Amino acid sequence: MDTVYGIGSTFNKRFKRDKIHSIAQFISKAKKLDKCNLEIYLTRMFKNPKRNRCMDDGYLVPDININAYNSAIKLLRIKKVNKGLKLIKERSKIEKYPKDCKK
Repeated sequence: MDTVYGIGSTFNKRFKRDKIHSIAQFISKAKKLDKCNLEIYLTRMFKNPKRNRCMDDGYLVPDININAYNSAIKLLRIKKVNKGLKLIKERSKIEKYPKDCKK
């Protein structure tokens, strides 16, 4: 899974705990889920470990890693895994770059 843009070591560990070690296994898992459960699964897998924290530079870490989430959606769409994927929207840039926080 680490060859997918935005999916680094933190998210790879989560996938490995879920017994997903390759893109093929990820696609297989996604095929078994309906649209609603797939969206819940992706949201759970891509939760930021430092979500809702204000960093030293004033950046507020969003709940979900937007790059990883959107990359997974794009991959699944390319592979035509689930008809419900058309209804799952990619996360917005507003969510990706939330307002600054004050320390």
